[in-house]
Amino acid sequence: RQDIMRHLANEPVTARGPSLAYRFAKFLRRNALASAFAGIATVALVAVAGVSSLAAVNANAQNARIAAERDRANEVQAFLVDVFSLATPEASGGATVTAQELLARGAERVRVELDGQPAMQAQLERAIGQAFTSLSLYPQAQASLERAREHLTTVDQADPAVLGGTLYDLATVLERQGQYAEALSLANEVSATYASHAEPVALAQSDQLRARILHRQGDLAQARPLYDRALTRARAHGATEPAFLTDAIINFASFALADGDANTAITLSEEGLGRLVKRHGDNDIRLAEPLHNLANALASVQRWDEAATEYRRALAITDQHLAPEHQTNAFLWNGLARAEQRLGDVDDARRSFERALAILRANFGETHPDIGIGLANLGRLEMDAGEAEAAERAFTEALAILDETLPGHWIGHDVRRRLGACHSLAERYAEAESLLLTAYDGLTTSLGETHKATREAREALVTLYGRWERPTLAARYAVQASP
Repeated sequence: RQDIMRHLANEPVTARGPSLAYRFAKFLRRNALASAFAGIATVALVAVAGVSSLAAVNANAQNARIAAERDRANEVQAFLVDVFSLATPEASGGATVTAQELLARGAERVRVELDGQPAMQAQLERAIGQAFTSLSLYPQAQASLERAREHLTTVDQADPAVLGGTLYDLATVLERQGQYAEALSLANEVSATYASHAEPVALAQSDQLRARILHRQGDLAQARPLYDRALTRARAHGATEPAFLTDAIINFASFALADGDANTAITLSEEGLGRLVKRHGDNDIRLAEPLHNLANALASVQRWDEAATEYRRALAITDQHLAPEHQTNAFLWNGLARAEQRLGDVDDARRSFERALAILRANFGETHPDIGIGLANLGRLEMDAGEAEAAERAFTEALAILDETLPGHWIGHDVRRRLGACHSLAERYAEAESLLLTAYDGLTTSLGETHKATREAREALVTLYGRWERPTLAARYAVQASP
């Protein structure tokens, strides 16, 4: 019975000799965050073990390459298992070892123990960078991926697919930190690198990356054709690459929503879900992401009842497949809270927001950009509920976190705008003016004059100066708001 309970808890049973690989597998199932690294590390193993047909000049060369890559794959596998052995109770002295700690230790060991093996260092640094990205730890991810790129520059005849993939990952991290110009420059390098071997899947991914960055910069005219071309390429290879087509549909649904095309997002999300259900059933963990996209799209067109249903459906799936504190659940609870808020269920919404924050804090501690965003969402709820003091506390805490973790990012300026509006309501006009002017300048620089967030900051200044009885300043910003 004790072994049965241990198995249900995803702990190693004692009825058989627990090998390190077995304990490693159990550790990953108990620790959802660490499993993100394991999945990405698997990519490293596959990539290391893969053999490029372009390099196989003849049978002897091909056989020698296969043998060399097999040896390197075995070394990588042994290294990864050894890193994760640090999480076993025996190695950690019974202390809990987080995925972030494992990654940091692994990165240090890659630098020290694999010195002089740039190909292997590049592969592992990329895997670690991808794992940090999945945890939203972008500065750490950027450092690992930049080291991976540096290692590849010293490798003779580096595989274009590996180089392009590394640049792709680095561009993605820069984009998520709001460094759009640098990200786009790298994305263009990715396209040039992939063009040399014209692999359709890679080309589609490259198109998606450039489209996403251009969208973030507000250049929708250039972004949309790239989105369309990426999906067209995926559909052209759908018969031979059905999983790739499903992924492309789901990705494009997310992009369409970001582009403001909710109807396309809903249609594509439903198509992607249908393909996944047909292949994997209606309770597969792969349904969680498209369900999330569909719920977000429904929310964007005010279909709050349907959105809440899809958020709950996704949570029912993650409840069966992921640990309760898995970060995916935080984003689903956050989305559900927004729907509940719009449906007038303030108490339920507050509980859902707080549950999302508790999960994020369990994963990342007190200082993380996602926690700042979650607090901002809670502040908006409190503001709408007429709880001005609670809203101000949430916005103040959110802004402190975002200014530290995402300095200069437009999200922080938007929170600054909301906090300024709180001060304006409380008749603390001088404090409100400082916050709102900074927010307006930052949003204008990041998003442009016509973006909704920038317009709202300008409108908040007009409101502030009207309450403060400064009509000249109110008129100045009101004129700027005129078409």
